[in-house]
Amino acid sequence: DHRDLHSFPTRRSSDLTLHFIAVLGFATSVAASAASAQNWTFGLGTDGAHASDEQEAASLEGVWTDAPRGTFAGFDYGWGAGFEVDADGDVWAGAGLHAQRDFDAVRLSLSIMPGLYEAGTSDTELGGPVEIRSRLGVSVAAGQGRLGLSYAHISNGGLYDDNPGKNAAYLTYGWAY
Repeated sequence: DHRDLHSFPTRRSSDLTLHFIAVLGFATSVAASAASAQNWTFGLGTDGAHASDEQEAASLEGVWTDAPRGTFAGFDYGWGAGFEVDADGDVWAGAGLHAQRDFDAVRLSLSIMPGLYEAGTSDTELGGPVEIRSRLGVSVAAGQGRLGLSYAHISNGGLYDDNPGKNAAYLTYGWAY
């Protein structure tokens, strides 16, 4: 009975990404039950529109932030987690620092979150699986939530030899609970 090594399943980076997203979701739900004044923000937009070598695709982002843990330079800061997925199947998920500051009716939010990235069908390779997502958002009160715009950049920050980066712009809606 001879078995071909190619017949055995191999662990793919997409499996790693799916496991990471599952762990991130669990950790987010546990943290959400322990803290108060969390926020969810979802955005619909496009990625790749800002670089000539990227293929443009519809994109979805989700960002969860916990209650502020402190204040620095007028910004309330705390922990957050997020994901980004586009129509080409590119997926990023991570967790890190989030900060926000209210200027009367306008809120400015910033985040930097290391995470894992998996290229989809467009083969938008970013150099490796560990990628850092930085995000800038501006929003205003709208009903029970906040309507805004955000801009996100994913890159590996020089962790790998190849570091092309990926950009996305979103129309967002968020709410506190």
